[in-house]
Amino acid sequence: MSLNKRLFGQGPVESGAYAFKAMSFTGNGGTNSVTGVGFAPDIVWIKDRDTAYQHNIYDTSRGTGAAGYALEPSGTANEYTLSGLTAFGSDGFTLGSNAGNNQGSSPNLAFCWGVNGGTTSTDTNGSINSTVQVNQAGGISIVKFTGNQTAGATVGHGLGVAPDFILMTNRTRNGYGWYTYNSISGATKNLVFNTGDAEATSTQAWNDTEPTSTVFSLGTETGTNSNNYPYIAYCFANKSGKQKFGEYTANGGGTNNVVTGVGFQADFLILRGKHSENWRIYNSAAEGILYGNLNNSEDGTDNQGHVSFQSDGFTLLSDNNNYPSNSKYLYLAWKNS
Repeated sequence: MSLNKRLFGQGPVESGAYAFKAMSFTGNGGTNSVTGVGFAPDIVWIKDRDTAYQHNIYDTSRGTGAAGYALEPSGTANEYTLSGLTAFGSDGFTLGSNAGNNQGSSPNLAFCWGVNGGTTSTDTNGSINSTVQVNQAGGISIVKFTGNQTAGATVGHGLGVAPDFILMTNRTRNGYGWYTYNSISGATKNLVFNTGDAEATSTQAWNDTEPTSTVFSLGTETGTNSNNYPYIAYCFANKSGKQKFGEYTANGGGTNNVVTGVGFQADFLILRGKHSENWRIYNSAAEGILYGNLNNSEDGTDNQGHVSFQSDGFTLLSDNNNYPSNSKYLYLAWKNS
Protein backbone atom coordinates (compact mmCIF):
# COMPACT_ATOMS: atom_id res chain seq x y z
CA MET A 1 0.00 0.00 0.00
CA SER A 2 1.33 3.40 -0.98
CA LEU A 3 0.48 6.35 1.25
CA ASN A 4 1.16 9.98 0.39
CA LYS A 5 0.48 11.92 3.56
CA ARG A 6 1.03 15.25 1.84
CA LEU A 7 -2.39 14.91 0.24
CA PHE A 8 -4.53 14.05 3.23
CA GLY A 9 -4.92 14.97 6.82
CA GLN A 10 -4.76 11.26 7.63
CA GLY A 11 -3.15 9.97 4.45
CA PRO A 12 -5.08 8.36 1.57
CA VAL A 13 -6.09 4.74 1.85
CA GLU A 14 -5.79 2.99 -1.50
CA SER A 15 -5.11 -0.43 -2.92
CA GLY A 16 -4.79 -2.08 -6.31
CA ALA A 17 -4.64 -0.49 -9.74
CA TYR A 18 -7.20 0.62 -12.31
CA ALA A 19 -10.35 -1.50 -12.22
CA PHE A 20 -13.39 -1.11 -14.48
CA LYS A 21 -15.84 -3.57 -16.02
CA ALA A 22 -18.88 -3.17 -18.26
CA MET A 23 -20.95 -6.34 -18.08
CA SER A 24 -24.40 -7.78 -18.69
CA PHE A 25 -26.53 -9.99 -16.46
CA THR A 26 -30.06 -11.37 -16.37
CA GLY A 27 -32.47 -10.52 -13.57
CA ASN A 28 -34.21 -13.25 -11.59
CA GLY A 29 -36.72 -11.30 -9.49
CA GLY A 30 -35.32 -12.59 -6.20
CA THR A 31 -31.90 -12.82 -4.59
CA ASN A 32 -29.38 -12.56 -7.41
CA SER A 33 -25.63 -13.02 -6.89
CA VAL A 34 -23.93 -11.38 -9.87
CA THR A 35 -20.29 -12.45 -10.31
CA GLY A 36 -17.60 -12.21 -12.97
CA VAL A 37 -16.65 -8.59 -12.37
CA GLY A 38 -13.05 -9.64 -11.74
CA PHE A 39 -12.52 -7.39 -8.72
CA ALA A 40 -14.40 -6.02 -5.72
CA PRO A 41 -16.52 -3.15 -7.07
CA ASP A 42 -16.96 0.08 -5.09
CA ILE A 43 -19.28 1.81 -7.58
CA VAL A 44 -21.99 -0.11 -9.45
CA TRP A 45 -24.23 1.57 -12.03
CA ILE A 46 -27.19 -0.60 -13.09
CA LYS A 47 -29.70 -0.17 -15.94
CA ASP A 48 -32.44 -2.49 -17.19
CA ARG A 49 -32.11 -2.73 -20.96
CA ASP A 50 -35.67 -3.52 -22.03
CA THR A 51 -37.83 -1.71 -19.47
CA ALA A 52 -38.18 2.00 -18.63
CA TYR A 53 -36.61 1.90 -15.17
CA GLN A 54 -34.26 4.58 -13.84
CA HIS A 55 -30.50 4.17 -13.87
CA ASN A 56 -29.28 3.42 -10.33
CA ILE A 57 -25.86 4.03 -8.78
CA TYR A 58 -24.60 2.40 -5.58
CA ASP A 59 -21.24 2.82 -3.85
CA THR A 60 -19.42 1.47 -0.81
CA SER A 61 -18.85 4.94 0.66
CA ARG A 62 -22.57 5.43 1.24
CA GLY A 63 -23.00 1.76 2.11
CA THR A 64 -25.70 -0.77 1.52
CA GLY A 65 -27.71 -3.19 3.59
CA ALA A 66 -30.98 -5.05 3.44
CA ALA A 67 -32.64 -2.18 1.58
CA GLY A 68 -29.72 -0.67 -0.36
CA TYR A 69 -28.98 3.01 -1.02
CA ALA A 70 -29.86 4.04 -4.56
CA LEU A 71 -29.18 7.25 -6.47
CA GLU A 72 -30.69 8.06 -9.87
CA PRO A 73 -28.33 9.77 -12.36
CA SER A 74 -31.28 9.83 -14.77
CA GLY A 75 -33.55 11.62 -12.29
CA THR A 76 -33.67 14.03 -9.36
CA ALA A 77 -34.94 11.80 -6.56
CA ASN A 78 -33.38 11.83 -3.13
CA GLU A 79 -31.11 8.97 -2.15
CA TYR A 80 -33.59 6.22 -1.31
CA THR A 81 -33.84 2.66 -0.10
CA LEU A 82 -35.10 -0.25 -2.14
CA SER A 83 -34.35 -3.92 -2.41
CA GLY A 84 -31.81 -3.25 -5.15
CA LEU A 85 -28.11 -3.81 -4.57
CA THR A 86 -27.97 -5.36 -1.11
CA ALA A 87 -24.29 -6.36 -0.83
CA PHE A 88 -20.90 -5.80 -2.46
CA GLY A 89 -18.67 -8.85 -2.96
CA SER A 90 -15.10 -9.74 -3.91
CA ASP A 91 -16.10 -10.54 -7.51
CA GLY A 92 -19.45 -8.79 -7.90
CA PHE A 93 -22.56 -7.84 -5.98
CA THR A 94 -25.88 -9.18 -4.71
CA LEU A 95 -29.28 -7.87 -5.74
CA GLY A 96 -32.65 -8.07 -4.04
CA SER A 97 -36.07 -8.33 -5.65
CA ASN A 98 -36.46 -4.74 -6.88
CA ALA A 99 -37.66 -4.92 -10.48
CA GLY A 100 -35.71 -1.85 -11.57
CA ASN A 101 -32.41 -3.63 -10.94
CA ASN A 102 -33.41 -7.28 -11.07
CA GLN A 103 -36.66 -7.90 -12.97
CA GLY A 104 -37.14 -11.59 -13.66
CA SER A 105 -35.65 -12.68 -17.03
CA SER A 106 -34.85 -9.07 -17.90
CA PRO A 107 -31.47 -8.15 -19.47
CA ASN A 108 -29.45 -5.63 -17.46
CA LEU A 109 -26.16 -3.79 -17.67
CA ALA A 110 -23.76 -3.07 -14.84
CA PHE A 111 -20.86 -0.63 -15.05
CA CYS A 112 -18.46 -1.33 -12.18
CA TRP A 113 -15.48 0.56 -10.78
CA GLY A 114 -13.07 -0.68 -8.13
CA VAL A 115 -11.51 1.88 -5.81
CA ASN A 116 -10.03 0.50 -2.61
CA GLY A 117 -12.38 -2.07 -1.14
CA GLY A 118 -14.61 0.30 0.79
CA THR A 119 -12.08 1.93 3.11
CA THR A 120 -12.57 5.65 3.73
CA SER A 121 -10.31 8.36 5.14
CA THR A 122 -10.66 12.02 6.04
CA ASP A 123 -9.29 14.68 3.68
CA THR A 124 -8.62 18.03 5.37
CA ASN A 125 -7.09 19.84 2.39
CA GLY A 126 -10.25 21.81 1.62
CA SER A 127 -12.13 24.40 3.62
CA ILE A 128 -14.79 21.67 3.89
CA ASN A 129 -13.50 18.38 5.27
CA SER A 130 -14.42 15.40 3.11
CA THR A 131 -14.61 11.65 3.49
CA VAL A 132 -12.91 9.92 0.58
CA GLN A 133 -12.20 6.60 -1.02
CA VAL A 134 -9.35 6.95 -3.47
CA ASN A 135 -7.19 5.01 -5.87
CA GLN A 136 -4.62 7.33 -7.39
CA ALA A 137 -3.24 4.59 -9.65
CA GLY A 138 -6.74 4.12 -11.04
CA GLY A 139 -7.53 7.84 -11.26
CA ILE A 140 -10.75 7.57 -9.27
CA SER A 141 -12.14 8.78 -5.96
CA ILE A 142 -15.48 8.85 -4.17
CA VAL A 143 -15.97 12.02 -2.13
CA LYS A 144 -18.61 12.71 0.53
CA PHE A 145 -19.01 16.17 2.06
CA THR A 146 -21.56 18.57 3.52
CA GLY A 147 -22.19 21.83 1.69
CA ASN A 148 -21.96 25.31 3.27
CA GLN A 149 -23.25 27.56 0.40
CA THR A 150 -20.12 29.69 0.65
CA ALA A 151 -18.43 31.04 -2.47
CA GLY A 152 -14.88 29.75 -2.75
CA ALA A 153 -15.41 26.68 -0.58
CA THR A 154 -12.98 23.87 -1.45
CA VAL A 155 -13.28 20.10 -1.08
CA GLY A 156 -10.43 17.59 -1.07
CA HIS A 157 -10.72 14.86 -3.73
CA GLY A 158 -7.58 12.79 -3.12
CA LEU A 159 -6.55 12.07 -6.71
CA GLY A 160 -3.12 13.69 -6.48
CA VAL A 161 -3.79 15.30 -9.89
CA ALA A 162 -6.59 17.61 -11.00
CA PRO A 163 -9.73 15.67 -11.96
CA ASP A 164 -10.84 15.65 -15.60
CA PHE A 165 -14.44 14.72 -14.85
CA ILE A 166 -16.66 15.09 -11.78
CA LEU A 167 -20.20 13.75 -11.44
CA MET A 168 -21.87 15.10 -8.31
CA THR A 169 -25.28 15.31 -6.67
CA ASN A 170 -27.07 16.45 -3.54
CA ARG A 171 -28.04 13.20 -1.82
CA THR A 172 -31.14 14.34 0.06
CA ARG A 173 -32.51 17.52 -1.53
CA ASN A 174 -35.07 16.38 -4.05
CA GLY A 175 -34.98 18.00 -7.50
CA TYR A 176 -31.41 19.34 -7.54
CA GLY A 177 -30.04 16.94 -10.12
CA TRP A 178 -26.53 15.88 -11.14
CA TYR A 179 -23.88 18.51 -11.87
CA THR A 180 -20.78 17.77 -13.92
CA TYR A 181 -17.36 19.33 -14.36
CA ASN A 182 -15.09 18.47 -17.27
CA SER A 183 -11.59 19.74 -17.95
CA ILE A 184 -12.38 20.47 -21.62
CA SER A 185 -15.11 23.04 -20.93
CA GLY A 186 -13.57 24.22 -17.66
CA ALA A 187 -14.99 25.59 -14.44
CA THR A 188 -17.02 28.40 -16.05
CA LYS A 189 -19.31 25.88 -17.72
CA ASN A 190 -21.71 23.23 -16.48
CA LEU A 191 -23.64 20.36 -18.01
CA VAL A 192 -26.32 18.73 -15.89
CA PHE A 193 -26.27 14.96 -16.33
CA ASN A 194 -29.95 14.25 -15.68
CA THR A 195 -31.19 16.71 -18.33
CA GLY A 196 -30.76 17.33 -22.05
CA ASP A 197 -30.14 21.05 -21.49
CA ALA A 198 -27.32 22.77 -23.36
CA GLU A 199 -24.05 23.54 -21.64
CA ALA A 200 -24.50 26.71 -19.60
CA THR A 201 -22.16 29.34 -18.26
CA SER A 202 -22.20 29.08 -14.49
CA THR A 203 -19.73 30.89 -12.31
CA GLN A 204 -21.55 29.73 -9.19
CA ALA A 205 -21.44 25.95 -9.70
CA TRP A 206 -17.65 25.56 -9.58
CA ASN A 207 -16.86 29.14 -8.50
CA ASP A 208 -15.16 29.82 -11.85
CA THR A 209 -12.10 28.05 -10.41
CA GLU A 210 -10.32 25.05 -11.91
CA PRO A 211 -9.68 22.06 -9.64
CA THR A 212 -6.15 21.54 -8.34
CA SER A 213 -4.26 18.35 -7.54
CA THR A 214 -5.83 18.39 -4.08
CA VAL A 215 -9.23 20.17 -4.17
CA PHE A 216 -12.17 21.23 -6.31
CA SER A 217 -13.93 24.54 -5.72
CA LEU A 218 -17.60 25.38 -5.17
CA GLY A 219 -19.67 28.53 -5.41
CA THR A 220 -23.10 29.31 -4.03
CA GLU A 221 -25.10 27.24 -6.54
CA THR A 222 -27.61 25.19 -4.54
CA GLY A 223 -27.10 22.21 -6.84
CA THR A 224 -23.46 21.90 -5.81
CA ASN A 225 -23.26 23.56 -2.41
CA SER A 226 -26.50 23.82 -0.41
CA ASN A 227 -25.90 24.65 3.24
CA ASN A 228 -25.88 21.60 5.54
CA TYR A 229 -26.85 19.15 2.79
CA PRO A 230 -24.86 15.96 2.06
CA TYR A 231 -23.20 15.49 -1.35
CA ILE A 232 -21.51 12.66 -3.20
CA ALA A 233 -18.95 13.27 -5.95
CA TYR A 234 -17.35 10.72 -8.26
CA CYS A 235 -14.03 12.13 -9.48
CA PHE A 236 -11.95 10.82 -12.39
CA ALA A 237 -8.57 11.69 -13.92
CA ASN A 238 -7.28 10.68 -17.34
CA LYS A 239 -5.24 7.48 -17.24
CA SER A 240 -3.26 6.53 -20.34
CA GLY A 241 -4.71 3.44 -22.00
CA LYS A 242 -7.47 3.11 -19.38
CA GLN A 243 -9.85 6.08 -19.16
CA LYS A 244 -10.03 9.26 -21.19
CA PHE A 245 -12.19 12.38 -21.20
CA GLY A 246 -11.89 14.41 -24.39
CA GLU A 247 -13.60 16.31 -27.21
CA TYR A 248 -14.21 15.94 -30.94
CA THR A 249 -16.02 17.85 -33.70
CA ALA A 250 -19.06 16.20 -35.32
CA ASN A 251 -19.37 16.10 -39.10
CA GLY A 252 -23.18 15.90 -39.18
CA GLY A 253 -23.55 12.42 -40.68
CA GLY A 254 -23.39 11.36 -44.31
CA THR A 255 -19.82 10.14 -43.88
CA ASN A 256 -18.15 8.29 -41.06
CA ASN A 257 -16.88 10.49 -38.22
CA VAL A 258 -13.62 8.92 -37.01
CA VAL A 259 -12.39 9.91 -33.55
CA THR A 260 -8.81 8.93 -32.68
CA GLY A 261 -6.38 9.71 -29.90
CA VAL A 262 -8.36 7.94 -27.19
CA GLY A 263 -5.49 5.50 -26.72
CA PHE A 264 -7.55 2.33 -26.33
CA GLN A 265 -10.68 0.50 -27.49
CA ALA A 266 -13.46 1.63 -25.18
CA ASP A 267 -15.87 -0.69 -23.37
CA PHE A 268 -18.01 2.12 -21.95
CA LEU A 269 -18.50 5.33 -23.92
CA ILE A 270 -20.62 8.38 -23.11
CA LEU A 271 -21.10 11.08 -25.75
CA ARG A 272 -22.61 14.50 -25.11
CA GLY A 273 -22.89 17.54 -27.33
CA LYS A 274 -22.61 20.96 -25.75
CA HIS A 275 -25.91 21.89 -27.37
CA SER A 276 -29.29 20.63 -26.15
CA GLU A 277 -29.49 16.82 -26.43
CA ASN A 278 -29.36 13.56 -24.49
CA TRP A 279 -26.34 11.85 -22.95
CA ARG A 280 -25.70 8.81 -25.17
CA ILE A 281 -24.26 5.63 -23.65
CA TYR A 282 -22.61 2.88 -25.70
CA ASN A 283 -20.84 -0.20 -24.36
CA SER A 284 -19.19 -3.45 -25.41
CA ALA A 285 -21.38 -5.63 -23.18
CA ALA A 286 -24.61 -5.13 -25.18
CA GLU A 287 -25.94 -3.69 -28.42
CA GLY A 288 -28.00 -0.52 -28.66
CA ILE A 289 -27.96 2.92 -27.04
CA LEU A 290 -28.99 4.02 -23.57
CA TYR A 291 -29.57 7.63 -22.57
CA GLY A 292 -27.99 8.62 -19.29
CA ASN A 293 -30.57 11.32 -18.54
CA LEU A 294 -33.61 9.16 -19.41
CA ASN A 295 -35.14 6.03 -17.97
CA ASN A 296 -35.88 4.71 -21.49
CA SER A 297 -35.22 1.13 -22.44
CA GLU A 298 -32.35 0.45 -24.83
CA ASP A 299 -32.78 2.20 -28.18
CA GLY A 300 -32.22 -0.06 -31.17
CA THR A 301 -30.75 -3.53 -31.41
CA ASP A 302 -27.58 -2.86 -33.33
CA ASN A 303 -24.77 -0.93 -31.68
CA GLN A 304 -22.80 -1.11 -34.92
CA GLY A 305 -25.53 0.90 -36.63
CA HIS A 306 -24.28 3.96 -34.78
CA VAL A 307 -20.80 3.46 -33.31
CA SER A 308 -17.93 1.09 -33.97
CA PHE A 309 -15.03 0.75 -31.56
CA GLN A 310 -11.38 0.76 -32.67
CA SER A 311 -8.06 0.27 -30.89
CA ASP A 312 -7.40 4.03 -30.66
CA GLY A 313 -10.92 5.44 -30.60
CA PHE A 314 -14.34 5.04 -32.18
CA THR A 315 -16.29 5.86 -35.30
CA LEU A 316 -19.73 7.48 -35.58
CA LEU A 317 -21.04 5.68 -38.64
CA SER A 318 -22.56 7.50 -41.61
CA ASP A 319 -26.13 6.37 -40.90
CA ASN A 320 -26.15 8.40 -37.70
CA ASN A 321 -27.55 11.81 -38.68
CA ASN A 322 -28.26 13.11 -35.19
CA TYR A 323 -24.95 14.88 -34.74
CA PRO A 324 -25.08 18.49 -36.03
CA SER A 325 -22.14 19.39 -38.25
CA ASN A 326 -19.25 21.24 -36.55
CA SER A 327 -20.79 20.89 -33.11
CA LYS A 328 -18.45 20.06 -30.26
CA TYR A 329 -18.90 16.79 -28.42
CA LEU A 330 -17.47 15.54 -25.17
CA TYR A 331 -16.58 11.89 -24.83
CA LEU A 332 -16.05 9.90 -21.64
CA ALA A 333 -14.40 6.55 -22.27
CA TRP A 334 -13.41 3.62 -20.07
CA LYS A 335 -11.69 0.31 -20.88
CA ASN A 336 -12.29 -2.99 -19.12
CA SER A 337 -9.40 -3.88 -16.84
